[in-house]
Amino acid sequence: MLIEKINADIIANMKAKNSIDATILKTLKADIQKVSIDTKKDIDDIMVIDVTSRTVKQFNDALDMYIKANQVEHITETKHRIEVVSAYLPEQVSEEEVIAAVNEVKIKIGATTKKDMGNMMKELSPMFKGKFDQKKLSQIVSSVLV
Repeated sequence: MLIEKINADIIANMKAKNSIDATILKTLKADIQKVSIDTKKDIDDIMVIDVTSRTVKQFNDALDMYIKANQVEHITETKHRIEVVSAYLPEQVSEEEVIAAVNEVKIKIGATTKKDMGNMMKELSPMFKGKFDQKKLSQIVSSVLV
């Protein structure tokens, strides 16, 4: 399970006296545990991927702000956080693969207009959860519909 890998990596980073990475992972673990408590569900890989995806998205949003504000110190730090946390996500899918899947689903469900976007997203979101940015997925789906 991914949570066990996170625990092992926390211990390894602490032994290596890498307090920065250990702190990043401890925070991620705490976020996962909070979701587990809030939802009253046991921690599984799906939950870990979901929380990790949200965390990476938050870091990317912060990175955009730091870039706009030209805060070099924060940019470097945030890129490192993204790198550390992203290691627990499934391998990311390329945009070309997503476009191919979008076109397949479009044909499969007979989608033609923006009104069909919800049905397409319902079909596509689970396929790419944690593997591709959902906002970009939505933009791609929107671009293929009239």
